[in-house]
Amino acid sequence: MDWILECVNCGATADPAGLRTVCECGQPWLVRYPSRTFGTRARSGTSSQRGMWRFRQFLPLGPGEEPVTLGEGDTPLIPIPRIAGELGLPNAVLKDESTNPTGSFKARGLSAAVTRAALAGARAFTLPTAGNAGVAASAYGARAGLPVRVYAPRSTPPTLLAQIVAFGGDLHLLDGHIGDCGRASRKYAEESGAFDLSTLREPYRIEGKKTLGLELAEQFDWQLPDAILYPTGGGTGLIGMWKAFLELRGAGWVSSQSPLPRMFTVQASGCAPIVKAFEAGHESAEAWTDPRTSASGLRVPGPLGDRLILRGLRESGGGAVAVEDGELERWAREGTRREGVDFSPEGGATLAAARELVRRGVLKPEHRVVLFNTGAGWLYRTPSELPRKSIPAIFRAYRPSLLDGFSRSSMMRGIPILVLGAAFAGWATTSPLAAQGGGLNQRLAQGQPAKFVQGLCPLRLGSKKLDAAFSSLKKAYDAKTPAERSTLLADARQNLVSAITTEAQGTNGASWYYLGRTALMRGDPIEADSAFTKALELVPACEIDIATHRQNSWAVLGKAGIEAQQAGQSDSALALFYDANYLFRSLPHVYANIGVIYANTGRNDSAVAYFEKALSIAEADSSLVDERNGYAQNLALMQIRAEKFPEAITTLQKSRRWFGEEIQHKQTRVDSLMKVQPQTPAVAQEADNLKKEIAAAQTNLTDTEKTLALTYRNQGMADSADAMEHAVVNKFSAMDLDSLDTGDLLTVGVAHFNAARYPQAKAAFERAVRRNGWSRDARYNLAITYLAESRKLKDSTDALKKTARATRTPTAAMKAQFADTVKLDAALAEEYRGLEKEAAQLVEIDPMSEDALRLLAQAQRGLKEEQASYHTAEKLVGLPFSMEITGFQMGSTRAHLVAEATGRNPMDADGKPIKTTPVTIVVEFLDASGAVVDTKDVPVPVLTAGQKSPIELEAKGANIVAWRYRPKTA
Repeated sequence: MDWILECVNCGATADPAGLRTVCECGQPWLVRYPSRTFGTRARSGTSSQRGMWRFRQFLPLGPGEEPVTLGEGDTPLIPIPRIAGELGLPNAVLKDESTNPTGSFKARGLSAAVTRAALAGARAFTLPTAGNAGVAASAYGARAGLPVRVYAPRSTPPTLLAQIVAFGGDLHLLDGHIGDCGRASRKYAEESGAFDLSTLREPYRIEGKKTLGLELAEQFDWQLPDAILYPTGGGTGLIGMWKAFLELRGAGWVSSQSPLPRMFTVQASGCAPIVKAFEAGHESAEAWTDPRTSASGLRVPGPLGDRLILRGLRESGGGAVAVEDGELERWAREGTRREGVDFSPEGGATLAAARELVRRGVLKPEHRVVLFNTGAGWLYRTPSELPRKSIPAIFRAYRPSLLDGFSRSSMMRGIPILVLGAAFAGWATTSPLAAQGGGLNQRLAQGQPAKFVQGLCPLRLGSKKLDAAFSSLKKAYDAKTPAERSTLLADARQNLVSAITTEAQGTNGASWYYLGRTALMRGDPIEADSAFTKALELVPACEIDIATHRQNSWAVLGKAGIEAQQAGQSDSALALFYDANYLFRSLPHVYANIGVIYANTGRNDSAVAYFEKALSIAEADSSLVDERNGYAQNLALMQIRAEKFPEAITTLQKSRRWFGEEIQHKQTRVDSLMKVQPQTPAVAQEADNLKKEIAAAQTNLTDTEKTLALTYRNQGMADSADAMEHAVVNKFSAMDLDSLDTGDLLTVGVAHFNAARYPQAKAAFERAVRRNGWSRDARYNLAITYLAESRKLKDSTDALKKTARATRTPTAAMKAQFADTVKLDAALAEEYRGLEKEAAQLVEIDPMSEDALRLLAQAQRGLKEEQASYHTAEKLVGLPFSMEITGFQMGSTRAHLVAEATGRNPMDADGKPIKTTPVTIVVEFLDASGAVVDTKDVPVPVLTAGQKSPIELEAKGANIVAWRYRPKTA
């Protein structure tokens, strides 16, 4: 090898051979190339090659060695004229790392690290991650054919976690932050011999990240930019780029007379250890306590490379900037919307920081500035950021096994969040469940049998360590104390691993079988899954025995997940369901319950993925027809929420066909039963039961058709929507409106509304309002019907008046027609009064709703109530935040409400900003008479414009059917 390792702290040097971690002083190594020579002629050859490894002159790769690569690097330098103009930096460009194979800049560092470790003999890897590094490590581990264990905080965006699993990563979720995951990863590395790929705990991730700087130099034609803004978590990218620029200058590839770029670190204000240290003049950074930021890649409280980062900032003449989450999220949205680049939250942070540096006068319009988007926004994006259609929603969903009789209301403004109940019938309890931590699942361990039972499959031990492990495992069942059991299980596991690795027992199925059973006793579902899989491969005769252990443990975790779900502990429930799926993947119920949790917490894309999995399993099993129909309906609802309308249409068409087939099949059976003579009580009872099931299926079919009509309309398929709505309404045409339930009244009303039959729509919505005067959805539907009718009348009135003014000698017929304007004016005033009444009720129910206030102001303007209109407009512009109720579910003994407060820029009547203070919202849950059943106080903090504060409430009490809220007075 023609390079050496040099400690950044004590200056010690070392031979790079073998698997290197950190220096004895605990600080990172840097790679140095003292014997390499570089000619400037060589740089012209780089542009004719592709990928980051074309810079191998500057990388740790020896003659004849091949890298582990997926084509990383060569990411574009993109002009962003609209955003750059708004920032005041017309020469700013974006280095977009989202185009890397794994969606982020982490691909570079992990390609280099896995390459060197694999060449040095590594057989497995481990690392902590905030998300993107875990994805990249899993992908490059798969490319190298080596296993990767990944430790991630439970708060990591679920799409990133799904990518880790998709690439084969052995994912372990822990409570806490990435520092906690780092400790778990290092412990696992010590115990297992897996090589630790943590940031700066091996020397080569920096070398991969160094190619960021090499590419920038090439893209600037070997003339470097004036400044670089880089979102900094662990900081290897910034360290690597600064190292690259120094090496390029030393090699003569960039002029020694040209200034190097000023480097600026960008962090979130909720986790800014480097910014704090830089501003204080310190050479190292203190770990940040309680790190909080929505940009998970910036949630690194104590970066090991703090000294190198701070040194690079000061040597370059740069600086450090912290930005608020609300700002980085806003800029990420703006950048994505206006430039077509998929900005991650970290990329949004660089835009926010650039604006701040311009404001401070640090960056000038003439500066050539590079801003970094380090990853793809879709890996972070949550469904709450998806835009909502304003098209009316007209469905009630099919609800199998609903928890406590939960139902949903129909809304014209958006799709309500659904709630499913336990798929594990009869398991519901109310005992609380603590969050799991430390990588082991105590509920799994506690749920194992009290006594050891010998397996039925043929196994032989055959070695001293296997004998010792078997003895310890059996004794563990009879242990008197948890400490004794833990010691015996640790001994059993150690002996089993040792037997596999040192006694050639890796081909003995008994080793893996008992390792699996030991893992269950320890509460490690992932190790149990891996061990049982290997055991079954070696001893197929163990299939029944292993399946029994898997299914029993799956049931233990499924029950515990239901308990957590009912207790409102979503994170704990998810962890338990994930662990259950590791053990048994052939039943759909756990997948569906995970989908439910994601649906109820607004993570619709994740809900879609899990309902898809549940449906695919149920479709293949004829015994799961009822579950299949329910999963299809819930999948369609989530696809609609995620605005995946073509997929939702496909799912709903399937569901419609299945319900039709069910009705036809059961009706055929009823017809045959009716022909049976004599009609015994048993035959009559079976026919009656089937008739009830047919009626339920017909209701479900109608609901499916309603939802399909909505989805056609959202997809722009107006003809299909009209035809489907017409078919649905025809089913009710022979029925009296008063015989329809509230949901069907809203369905009929919406169908009439969409066909511009406003009087009929009004009649249906008025009946719905009479049923429940506190229903926001019914009143909103009625209000916008009044609005639509008023617009229609106003257009007619204005047209007649315009014609009258333009006609000098009107005929008698025209005069009669002009006289109708008086009637039209009266009718218009009546519509405005109706709108005013409903909008005023809406404001009483939903006073922080911008929609409700706008409707009220429009009615007041129509009635020429200038003072009242002014007062309403003053309320609207002065709102410190807006509220949106995104879900409301009603049960026989409780109700569940999900909402979101979004910060605004409040102003007074003169347009001057209003200083905001925290507000407490009082939410009242009502029965049909309007009586208050339960009350909840919700503190809403001061929110910046666009900043969101989620709200989730559980109310208790009988027959809750509505809600209202109000700001709490002092």
